[in-house]
Amino acid sequence: LRHRGGSGEQVPAGQEDDVKIDTWLVREMESVEDASAIIRELKQQQFLAGQPLIVQDSTADSMFFIVSGGVEIIIEAPNQRPIRLRSIKAGNITGEIGFYTRSRRTATVVADTETTAYVMYRDSYDKLLEENPRALKSLNQMVILNLARNLSRNNQALRQLL
Repeated sequence: LRHRGGSGEQVPAGQEDDVKIDTWLVREMESVEDASAIIRELKQQQFLAGQPLIVQDSTADSMFFIVSGGVEIIIEAPNQRPIRLRSIKAGNITGEIGFYTRSRRTATVVADTETTAYVMYRDSYDKLLEENPRALKSLNQMVILNLARNLSRNNQALRQLL
């Protein structure tokens, strides 16, 4: 649990209103040096409400660290209405599955409000692999933890349905 702003209210990781990228990465990586190396390779992007960050079936050459706003994850199938899987807010990563598996995107991700994300592109990731493998290891551990949290949340939701 994390404290929200000055209110003292505790919120689960990945459900903050806004996060600062440096604070988030240092907290998750526990190394200022590793976080700084990662931040230098990230590119900040702004998205308007309704603007896609990721389009299903496109090449997965990036992953997104959401720092403000929020996004909806949608699966599209031919001749069917899109299915909204979930919404995520600041303090979450999206696009990591296709990025790590080097596969096509499995879903569309659309900003549901004005959203700011930091993007890790494949070329920056590969540069870190060559120049700073320790920082990249910290990033990979952070992403694994994020995936584990999401899997746990999905398992809880499935149990409630059964």
